[in-house]
Amino acid sequence: MSKQIKGVVVGLSNENLLELLLKVCKAYEVSQKDIQSPSESKILVKARKAFACSAWMHGVSTHKISTVLGNKDRSVIASYIRQS
Repeated sequence: MSKQIKGVVVGLSNENLLELLLKVCKAYEVSQKDIQSPSESKILVKARKAFACSAWMHGVSTHKISTVLGNKDRSVIASYIRQS
């Protein structure tokens, strides 16, 4: 769910976040189940990075991003964001 800070909407709604995830999955030709799996294949890591960076730029917290990506460690999400 998005929140407001001083009248400005921050973050994506759950529906928009899921839509973003599905778009990234389609672009990288991976399934939602795969992107949320513990696999460290190169294509899945690239897809996770793309999703994490896009979500972060839309104001989504690292906690929420990690939850959507199958409860990945938040330090991993922060690393994805720093690498972009």
